[in-house]
Amino acid sequence: MRPDLHAATESVVALRARVTHACDADLPLAEIHDALSTGYAQALAADAWLTETDQRLHELIDDDSIAVHARKLRTTARDHSLFQTELIALRGELAALRAEYDDLLSRSAAGGTLPGPRRITHRPGTGTPTGG
Repeated sequence: MRPDLHAATESVVALRARVTHACDADLPLAEIHDALSTGYAQALAADAWLTETDQRLHELIDDDSIAVHARKLRTTARDHSLFQTELIALRGELAALRAEYDDLLSRSAAGGTLPGPRRITHRPGTGTPTGG
């Protein structure tokens, strides 16, 4: 079964938006930790789906009756490509959320006051945090 990465990514994006606009007392560190754990588990399930799809693609390519399976091959290849793009987006959002989480933890451990609201964004497709 194909995991729903769009919903997983949207959940991380929504949490990041809440964190960006939260004040000190409202920072949901436990919720961020849980979201990261869940997101990483979903990314691993996605890796498994991609591996299975890779194997199916190879089976279709190696099949002697490729003319009969051309539609299956095209559909599987398209699904694989789109899914891989969704997985990259999820991993980017998880990396950005993880960077924000680590920043919050290090600042709270140092005894500093966590400013709020704050603005942290990331470069699309990179997961690299910018701003602060």
